[in-house]
Amino acid sequence: MGAERVPRLPPAKARERMLLEEENVRAFEELLRELGAESLLLIGGMGVRALVGGWARHGRYTLDVDAVACVSLDRVAAAAEGLGFTVERRDWGLELSRASATSTRYLVKIDVGMPAVASPRGRVFRYEPSMYVLADLEASTGYVARGVRVQRVEVLMLGKMSSGTPKVPHDLVDLIAVDRAWRVGRLSVDLGLLRAKLAEGDSRLDVREFLEKLRSSPMGPFEELRRVALSTSFAKAVSTLLEELGC
Repeated sequence: MGAERVPRLPPAKARERMLLEEENVRAFEELLRELGAESLLLIGGMGVRALVGGWARHGRYTLDVDAVACVSLDRVAAAAEGLGFTVERRDWGLELSRASATSTRYLVKIDVGMPAVASPRGRVFRYEPSMYVLADLEASTGYVARGVRVQRVEVLMLGKMSSGTPKVPHDLVDLIAVDRAWRVGRLSVDLGLLRAKLAEGDSRLDVREFLEKLRSSPMGPFEELRRVALSTSFAKAVSTLLEELGC
C-alpha cells in the first residue's frame, strides 16, 4: 500500500462520506466546547487519524467519532442533549446521534465510553485519560479540529486489538497507518508502556487472540491488508512482548 493511498469509491459516495466526516468532527468540537477540552479523550479510528498526521496518511473513511469520558456520563449526556443529540445509554457508555445535514443514509454519531471497557469475553481493558497527546483531527474534506486530546498510540492500538469488534479490516488499515508514521519518525512508540499495558489484567489474552486470528484466517479481499498488517513493526513488537510475558 502506498503512503498516501485512500479508499476508491464512486464520487457521490465519496463526497457523502467526506461531508459526514466533517460533520462528525465539527460535532465533536461542539461537545468539547460545551464540556471543556479535558472532558473527552479521542480514541478509535479518528484517534489513529489524528496521531498519524491526517487523512491521507490514515487511508480510510471514519463515519463516527469514538471517545472516552473524563467526566461523568450524566454530564456528557446533558451537554449532548443540549446540542440536539439523541442519547442512548449502552452497557459500554453513551451513543450520541443526530440527523445529518448532508447524508440521508447516515447519522452524525459520537460514541462515548468509560475508561474501563469489557470485551465480549468479559476481559477488561482500561484506557488511560492521563496518557494523551495533543493532536489535530482532520476530516477528509480538509477541515481540522486543532489541539484535541488523543489517547497515546500504545494504549489506543492495544484497545483496538482487545475490543473483539468485527471491524478487522479497518483495524488492519489503522495498524498499517501507525506503522508508516512510526517508521518515518512521525510517531514514537514507548515499548515499556506497551509491555506494562499488556501485563495489566488479562486483556492481553484478547490481544493475543486478535493476532493469532490474523495469522491463521485468510481474509478474502482483505488478504493483502492482513499480510501487510502482520509485518508491521507494531504487530511484531506486540507479539514479542506477549511471548516475553508467557502468553
